[in-house]
Amino acid sequence: MDNKKGSYESLKLILKDQPRYRLKQVQEALFDEKINSWNQVLTLPGTLREKLTESIPWMSLSASEIQEDHQEGVFKALLKLQSGSNIESVLMKNKKGVWTLCLSAQVGCAMGCAFCATGAMGWKEDLSTEEIIDQYRFWKHWMKENKIEPSRISNLVFMGMGEPLANYKNIKESLNLLLDNTDIGPLHITVSTVGVIPMLNQILDDNDWPNVRIAISLHSADSETRKSIIKSSYDNFHQELLDWSREYEKVLGNRRHHITLEYLLLGGITDTPEQAQKLARFANKISNVKVNLIPFNTTPNSPFHSTNEETVEKFLQTLTQHGVKATVRRSKGQNIDAACGQLATKNSK
Repeated sequence: MDNKKGSYESLKLILKDQPRYRLKQVQEALFDEKINSWNQVLTLPGTLREKLTESIPWMSLSASEIQEDHQEGVFKALLKLQSGSNIESVLMKNKKGVWTLCLSAQVGCAMGCAFCATGAMGWKEDLSTEEIIDQYRFWKHWMKENKIEPSRISNLVFMGMGEPLANYKNIKESLNLLLDNTDIGPLHITVSTVGVIPMLNQILDDNDWPNVRIAISLHSADSETRKSIIKSSYDNFHQELLDWSREYEKVLGNRRHHITLEYLLLGGITDTPEQAQKLARFANKISNVKVNLIPFNTTPNSPFHSTNEETVEKFLQTLTQHGVKATVRRSKGQNIDAACGQLATKNSK
């Protein structure tokens, strides 16, 4: 049970003696960017508005800093929680001219990815359901206040701070709330995971888990290489992932519902011709898969190096020659602290 003050669990507790439709009225109000306080929720009785005002903040987080790259259409917020911890959330203009929102799932992370600034923080706390959905609510209010047009957020990616599947219950509840109260469909939401196999298996048996897209942060198809850069990886990970992918295809897969393999290109480590060949062989064992190549965004004091454009293109060619669907994610926001965890770790020093 999540017992953070102001959490969605606390809200449901307050409403437990109310008519069942009150919860839906509250949800609709929370996702209405024209409403800025409990007192403005006129669908609720005055006594209930007073109780909510006394008990639960209208917004569970606030902006400590916002960095803007208008040229590339990227805005990054450092958001302060009631606990005093900071998380990051990023709003990016996508190819369709509307917005993709990157959300965080935890403060810090325990997965031990050596290249990730968030991983250097270690795990500190899980975000409550409210703190997850309030990242979306924060940006909707911010866009309205700053007259950002168009104002539609069309895609959500859980690729910010933390491992989403290590915060399974709150992520699942947040996903269902976002699907119920926005116009964003499940195929426009991606949950990215380093590959927590027990939780991936749980998804297959969980009727309440929405059929959103899943992206696996693979980063190497070679066991030893992956273990060297991801502390939480292990010898049999790749085989277990293949076994899971086959079950996923049976239970949740369809023509439009592929698995994405996220693959970080680290200079001299994961971007070699041998690594490309191994990735091609691995990807071809999954029936409906797409590889997303991510050139490393060099961060201060990092022991890792970026990959030059020629090497990226050769790597991509190797995959396509082997019949693997692959794209390259071009970095945005390099003029600001765009890499995951950069802004939060900088401000914690």
